Amino acid sequence: MRLIRLLVIPIHFGIRAIGSVQAICGSAAAVGALSLGLLLYPLEISAADAGTYRVLLRDKGTETFQPGSTLYRAAEAMLSPRARARRAKVSPPDSLILYADAPVYQPYVADLERSGAKVLLQLRWRNYVVVACDSATAVALRAKPYVLDVQPTSAVLHPQTAQNDLPPVLRTQENSYGTSLTQLRMLNIPPLHRLGLTGRDVLVGVIDTGFRWRTHQALESARILAEYDFINSDSLTANEATDHPNQDSHGSAVLSVMAAWYPDSLIGVAPCAWYILAKTENITSERRIEEDAYAAALEWMEARGVDVVNTSLGYSVFDSTETPYSNGALDGKTTIVASAVAEASRRGVLCVVAAGNVGDAAGTVSSPGDVESALTVGAVADTLLTIPRFTSRGPTADGRLKPDLAALGVNVRTTTNAGATTFGYGSGTSLATPLISGSAALLLEAFPELTPTQIKHLLASHGSHHTVPNTAIGYGVPDILAAAVAWDILCAPPMVIPRGDSAVVALGAASTTNVEFVEAFDQPGTIRSRMVSSPPWFWTKLPADRDSVQIAFTLRDQQRSRRFPRTGYFRLSLRDTLLPCRWNAEELILASTDAGRQQQEFPRRVAIPVDEAIIPIPPGVSAQRGLVYDATGRLRAIIPLMPYTTSLRLPQLEAGTYIVAFEDGQRYVSLLVLLY
Repeated sequence: MRLIRLLVIPIHFGIRAIGSVQAICGSAAAVGALSLGLLLYPLEISAADAGTYRVLLRDKGTETFQPGSTLYRAAEAMLSPRARARRAKVSPPDSLILYADAPVYQPYVADLERSGAKVLLQLRWRNYVVVACDSATAVALRAKPYVLDVQPTSAVLHPQTAQNDLPPVLRTQENSYGTSLTQLRMLNIPPLHRLGLTGRDVLVGVIDTGFRWRTHQALESARILAEYDFINSDSLTANEATDHPNQDSHGSAVLSVMAAWYPDSLIGVAPCAWYILAKTENITSERRIEEDAYAAALEWMEARGVDVVNTSLGYSVFDSTETPYSNGALDGKTTIVASAVAEASRRGVLCVVAAGNVGDAAGTVSSPGDVESALTVGAVADTLLTIPRFTSRGPTADGRLKPDLAALGVNVRTTTNAGATTFGYGSGTSLATPLISGSAALLLEAFPELTPTQIKHLLASHGSHHTVPNTAIGYGVPDILAAAVAWDILCAPPMVIPRGDSAVVALGAASTTNVEFVEAFDQPGTIRSRMVSSPPWFWTKLPADRDSVQIAFTLRDQQRSRRFPRTGYFRLSLRDTLLPCRWNAEELILASTDAGRQQQEFPRRVAIPVDEAIIPIPPGVSAQRGLVYDATGRLRAIIPLMPYTTSLRLPQLEAGTYIVAFEDGQRYVSLLVLLY
């Protein structure tokens, strides 16, 4: 919890302490006397003292700061009723006293004095003391285990925690992406994942060479709704006996960019979307009949309700026995696949298509990337948005700008078919395309009302080159989060965490400005609860006096308001845990009885109740202390740890998302903690 303590501690000016808060707050005269005392008794430093130094302390002693603790009570006792009333105007009731207000640990002060330093000032909020001593003593003080640093008072006061020591908010989740983080970060995908947006309930079609998803651990849990082989007319899209050994490699890699889930190596853009798979391409030949198979697959997918179709295929050149297309035919209307994509688009399907890999000459975008309604994707080579030579260029035969957008297309992290846990890197617009398809799925999860045209416009208007589009990468690499919040206040599906006779309901939200107000209300109108803010999460506790509730939310930022969902209500069970996709209950520690156990694989995320806030220390980490940060990156507590400690009890905190960083020498091992 936030602990804000305004304490007035005895400060020694070569005179006796002025007195307790209770004594000096009794009258205006007493307050005046305090002020006069501060003015009339300046710091006295003898000529023998070589200099003055700030001694920055690591902590405030060995005791955890929480309501009821000695440290907490010491801070609490120093607050006058007037101070409490003033704080209550700007802080919630459980945040009137903060760790920063706790007194400087007096045994440290005594030890400094025994070491030859004259203590002049004690400052609680930044947790340091000012001492007078010679330079040799200053060096000796710096070596003490409880001292973080010693600085001359002539220097600027540096932060007690160096900037590079502050764990970025949700660092643990970013670390779980492994090397796939680059391709997702370029599109600003991780913030959407952190909110709980992963493509859930969006149906994505993938038309390709085949899919070996059942035997790879990163894909075996993918949500495959249906699959069909339009070459062999069966329901098996993985390799069959007559297939080339590499037949299903391309399609498997493409699928993995969207659907994979294998922490520390590969996380797909939309790992919780539903997928429907079609095998239409024979890699041993390039025949026109593959266009017919593609068109049949697209009709099949459209009839089953697909929202987005990924096409990492292109047609312009065929085997010598086949009739080729002329350059003029690549006008978005002539080819079989172009006609099929246009028809699917007319019916509300967003068709995301690779531009092709045939070089840097103008007019090399293949079909169906030439279709006006298609979202055609080129490639960039790196985070500097370097344009690789292979990515096909527009314009189309009839002079339109293509491609529309771009994503990383060089060294994209994928699965490989060499084994059940093998991964590699691939290049080409084929792998840039699923990055955009998965991004579209995230937008549709958040805003199901979006049409293909609206999605194209949103992404283009938030592309890196939206003011200067070109025929290599169109409007550039889009910022998916920026596109989402430009449309409306962004909301993630609600969470439910049962707690005996109550249930915590949580909602993630983001916008172009701060989300200032979130309220939950039910269908009968018996519940109307203002939700507590811990950005990006908002929480409320509902009585579990019924099995389920039909609930909706009202959200407001500084400019807009919205209802979530747009119409109707979420039906939430108050008896069952409901977490974001991939936050499976088996992956979480849900009670303090499990918190200290040694685990073969240390959890990256921990969900624990606020009144049982004990978390494990990672095995093998000789942590000296635990640092607790809230979702804004603000340091909330420093908890000293004794040697061989296996668990840490958090101070009393409000429900929300926190980072607990275990300091082990010069490194941090961080854990994402969800308190409910």
